[in-house]
Amino acid sequence: MGALSDYMQKLWGVRTHSIKNPLTGTVAAGVTQVLRNNPDRFMVLVINLDNQVMYLAQDVEPSATNGIRLDASGGYVVLTADEDGELVGYDWWIWSAGGGSIYVLETEAA
Repeated sequence: MGALSDYMQKLWGVRTHSIKNPLTGTVAAGVTQVLRNNPDRFMVLVINLDNQVMYLAQDVEPSATNGIRLDASGGYVVLTADEDGELVGYDWWIWSAGGGSIYVLETEAA
C-alpha cells in the first residue's frame, strides 16, 4: 500500500476501501434508499447529478421539507466519522420529485 493508505490506517485504525454506488446510482420519484446501515463506514459522499433538487435524510421520510438539500447539478454532502460520528453509518434515503441520477461513494473498513 502507499503513504495515503498508511495515513488512513493510522487515522481510523484499520485499512479501508471505497465502494461506488453500493445500492444504486439512480433514484425513483419519491423515496429511494441509497445506503444501508453500515457500522464499518467511515465516510460517505453523495452527489446529486440530476437537474432537480433532491433531499437526503437518515430517516425513511425525506421530503422537500425534511432532509439535507442537494442542489441540482452537483449539490453534495460529505459525512465523516470524525465530524459526524455514528450518523455516517446509518441508513440513508433520498427524496426526489421526479427521480434522477446520483453518485454515492462510501469508504469503509476493508
